[in-house]
Amino acid sequence: LCYVKGLGGPVAGAVTGRDVAKRKPNADELDKMKGEGKRLPTGLRYGITRALLHATALSLKQTVAEVIAREYGSTISKKPIGILASGHKDDPTQLDRIILKRFELLPHASFTVVKTHVGLKGEILHAWVRMVATRIKTIGDADYKPRIHADLYGTLGELYSMDVEKIADYIGTLQQAAAPYDLLVESPMIARTQAEQIAKFGELRGLLKKKGIKVGIIADEWCNTLEDIGLFADAQAADFVQIKTPDLGGINNTIEAVLYCKKKGMGACLGGTANETDHSARICTHIGLACQPDFMLSKPGLGAAEGCHGLCAAAGIGGDHRDHALGGGEQRVAGQPANVALVRNLCGRDVLGFRFVDGVAHRAIGDRVAKTPVAGDQRRGRGVLGEDPR
Repeated sequence: LCYVKGLGGPVAGAVTGRDVAKRKPNADELDKMKGEGKRLPTGLRYGITRALLHATALSLKQTVAEVIAREYGSTISKKPIGILASGHKDDPTQLDRIILKRFELLPHASFTVVKTHVGLKGEILHAWVRMVATRIKTIGDADYKPRIHADLYGTLGELYSMDVEKIADYIGTLQQAAAPYDLLVESPMIARTQAEQIAKFGELRGLLKKKGIKVGIIADEWCNTLEDIGLFADAQAADFVQIKTPDLGGINNTIEAVLYCKKKGMGACLGGTANETDHSARICTHIGLACQPDFMLSKPGLGAAEGCHGLCAAAGIGGDHRDHALGGGEQRVAGQPANVALVRNLCGRDVLGFRFVDGVAHRAIGDRVAKTPVAGDQRRGRGVLGEDPR
């Protein structure tokens, strides 16, 4: 109701008549906009600035990635951006699916309760990591080397009473259980204050390095805004930071957060929440292409492989339909093709240079339309983006 009220009042008046070609000034102004003396909710600012970004791309007949790269001086990636599959830790069928689809990181599993998710001696989490590694070796391709990810929601800090030495030693046992695959651990502990969190994370990174434990640490809690991310990056408090897109408000903050992490040499996960939309997933894909984070979170939803579909279909931004020769035809949305690698090829082969495929016949000669890239998963004949409409 708060969002609806805001959209129907001050926001509608603020966006009406704006020149959408001036995207960055518009985003900066609307992100700071207030209603009834307060800043607009972060989710509302996220949605408004995202819509304006899309409008700018349409008005300029460019892809969203091209708009971002031009405004921020970044380089559009010609290599795939890795995807962290977001799913459930206790769904073996889902785990098999994301292994077979060769996700680069898996799964974004959540461990929130010490007794039932981690174990009073850490035995449950240890067994889970070993199980995932074993399953990858059992059914995965021989050349498939994903990183295993676990979101711990501070449970190790709770289990070991914030004793960083004990936490580091336990993480070392998880590294052994994950072998031969790399391991990433998100939020192993949650301190009482942001300053303490930064200090504890820095201490943990130092201990892991000293002990020769090669496990990546991801910061999430106490790292919510652009300013927060700046503090963690300046202190080099983590190997990666989870950039939670809706929490940052305006989409301009997400873009700047990724670029700042890269500038400071800190890894960045272009994340968010399962409770997003198809449109936000598509826009985030273009942000990933333009800003090149280390990896991205699959979304929307917690279906893991299904959540990847919104990312894979992001070619629709700058024109909302794939350019099929059969069925819907092509849209007149832009004049030049965008030479960008949209998603990674899930079957280990190349993506035919810049001739991206989705298993559907494309016109040899089309209207003046950007041949927006769509890479398809042809692993064992199954397609990521949907079956042939024929």
